[in-house]
Amino acid sequence: MTKKMLLTVAAVSVLSGGLVATTNAFAQTPATQNAVPSLVQEIAGKFHLNTGDVQAVFNQHRQEVQAKRESSYENYLGKLVKKGKITQGQEQLILNEHKQLETQTQNDFKNFKTMTPAQRKAQFLAIKQQAENWAKQNSIKIQYLRPFGSGMRKLIGFWREQLSPMPA
Repeated sequence: MTKKMLLTVAAVSVLSGGLVATTNAFAQTPATQNAVPSLVQEIAGKFHLNTGDVQAVFNQHRQEVQAKRESSYENYLGKLVKKGKITQGQEQLILNEHKQLETQTQNDFKNFKTMTPAQRKAQFLAIKQQAENWAKQNSIKIQYLRPFGSGMRKLIGFWREQLSPMPA
């Protein structure tokens, strides 16, 4: 694979990363459930690349973004400790709970494809309530937990959309 092609594939993956994650997590119809593989296949076909190589670039990019997100979150919590907003003990509690919620949510997202909108809504409410209960029990502001990392703002918008009553 030439350097130019690799850079092109990397650029496409960066630009489409949000779309890929959103499509993969919230796909509801059979046509959109395979968005990631078809995008990988389209890029591979367009540039005459090995599909496995393109998929590897996507996977590597996803891992790098996740690592940066985790590092940023840990830095954020470290700043809260320095400012005296949380203790080091609370920081560790938050990191542990954050990882647990992230794992749980990733597992739940895999099941979202087969859930009805009402079931997805109930699942999100359960996760939200679990996070709020944990924060209250540990005397930690929920805003510090960020159960879904920096993508929380997007999910809050999704929650509002899913949880608000449908217009008549």
